[in-house]
Amino acid sequence: MHPQDQELARKFDDMYAVSGANPWTFRDPPQELLLLVDRLPRGRALDMGCGEGYNTLALAKAGFQATGADVSPRAIALANAHAREQGLAVAFLQKSWRDLPTMQGPFAFIMDWRFLQEIIDPPDRARYVELIRALLPPGGHYLSVAFSHRSPLFGTGRVRTADRGIRLCFAPPEELDALFRGFRVLERKEIAVDEKGHEASPAYWYLLQKP
Repeated sequence: MHPQDQELARKFDDMYAVSGANPWTFRDPPQELLLLVDRLPRGRALDMGCGEGYNTLALAKAGFQATGADVSPRAIALANAHAREQGLAVAFLQKSWRDLPTMQGPFAFIMDWRFLQEIIDPPDRARYVELIRALLPPGGHYLSVAFSHRSPLFGTGRVRTADRGIRLCFAPPEELDALFRGFRVLERKEIAVDEKGHEASPAYWYLLQKP
């Protein structure tokens, strides 16, 4: 793992001390994701910031050769336990986004559900998206879902601090459009995303394709 992410790994490890306790962890994958997966071509798939791996497992159930990556060793251990419980063969890896160059591509589909928003600095966000793009073949799909700047969660402003002390980026669509300019935008819409302890919050859904 990249040295810059070792402290982050320890922080998230504390949050994954109890399975299901985090406000972003849901056993049932979002319905919007399941509907999308049904219409995507099968192949290798990568779920970045997979947490306990429930979305990754949904990809595996749908027929993808699924890989999940997360910075937290405890999250990866929980994800592996869930995979064993469900009898699914999924590769869960302790990786940060900076480790993407070490991943063996290509992947037909890469997704991050509420992960891009955890990368705050604009240069890091641009580098992350470029690394994602490099792991996709021409025609490969990338889904990113991140809280909308219109969300009332955790105050106001582009960068906010969530309940568990995590800093999140609430980017406006203009920033996201510029960030994803190397892709073909297939879908851009606003959806409602659940957060335990809060009402569902608006988030931007970008379904992208590498030209």
